Amino acid sequence: MAQSKQLTRWQRLRLRLMRATVRGLACLPRSFVDKVLVPTLDWLLYHLVKYRRQVVEENIRLALTDCSPAEQKAIARRFYRHLAELMLHEARYAYGSDEQVRQLFRLEQTELLDQLYEAGHRQIFVLLGHIGPWELMGSSALHLDQSRYQLHVIYKQLHDPVADQLTHEMRERHYAHCIEMKQLARDILRHRTQEDSSRMQIYCLLADQTPDYELVRYATPLLGRTTPFITGWSHLATKLAIPLVFYQIRLDTEAKQWVGTFRLLCEHPSSERQYQLIDEYVTLLEENIRLAPHRWLWSHRRWRFDPHDFAGVTYSPRCHDQEQE
Repeated sequence: MAQSKQLTRWQRLRLRLMRATVRGLACLPRSFVDKVLVPTLDWLLYHLVKYRRQVVEENIRLALTDCSPAEQKAIARRFYRHLAELMLHEARYAYGSDEQVRQLFRLEQTELLDQLYEAGHRQIFVLLGHIGPWELMGSSALHLDQSRYQLHVIYKQLHDPVADQLTHEMRERHYAHCIEMKQLARDILRHRTQEDSSRMQIYCLLADQTPDYELVRYATPLLGRTTPFITGWSHLATKLAIPLVFYQIRLDTEAKQWVGTFRLLCEHPSSERQYQLIDEYVTLLEENIRLAPHRWLWSHRRWRFDPHDFAGVTYSPRCHDQEQE
């Protein structure tokens, strides 16, 4: 909470109002949220505000070429309903009781973490994409033995200090710790020397973000489009021998629960495989997206940069295979 002291008086007031609003949403009956608020926000986003509609529809049109125009339009329309659900249910994910959050989602293949722990690993990267309620990853500590595992959420600081403070608080509500992306390498090294060696440090990272313009280094095909990816995590993993795990997100419609599944990406990264690891991550990411395309965050401008405009970009061999096709 030390961050709030750096805010101005007006910003602290905004923070209190926003915090009260979010907590109020968390207290509303879920049936009221789903039947009244979600359809209303969905209509506002799609019809009135038209929130990034051009970006969403263009992304889907160019990426999901195996779908007909009618199917693409349906996916775009379903995306806004999903986005409304995410925005309104995020309060429940953060401010619900531990038991309520446990009922919202479950973890599968947690024995993979136990296997890595027993093999002597005390730091791992868990990679995921902007699919479904990705913020629930920060609450995964509720399903883990906290005497054995410490979960960290890696985030990029928001420009609005009030929104950044509130988001930071919400992500730490269920025993996770937040680490700003620029501090990740320093904290990993600090954990190696200062933390209790009996606990495994789990670093959760949304790895499908677009790198900043000056940081574009590697591009590989995603949904048929040459796409730049952040590379910092692969560099750290290979340099510090940190195992990589993919976190798949899906919805169990029968149980009405979100499901997070751990899948091993690589236990022993090596410098020779640094970029290959990104390709393997993208393969799993695309597989996860295609389970339910409307649940990926299509409103991000992931293809705003043309990688061919950068002289120092390394291209995946898959890019050449794609061009030959």
